[in-house]
Amino acid sequence: MNHSCQPNCEAIEDERGRVFIETLRDVVPGDERCIAYGLTIDVIKSPEIVPDYVCRCGAKKCTGSLLA
Repeated sequence: MNHSCQPNCEAIEDERGRVFIETLRDVVPGDERCIAYGLTIDVIKSPEIVPDYVCRCGAKKCTGSLLA
């Protein structure tokens, strides 16, 4: 699934560790399904790292980053 800062889906993990994708609003055939990645990284968020996680989703309220 691709990332969007205004996603139409979300990932839900159940008690057994299984992940399900649920829609947040109505989608129709042909709509791209997107989630907000909200990535976490194990290194300090530095000016050198930030360009690797730039968001270009085009959403009106784009955060500019794939990071949480």
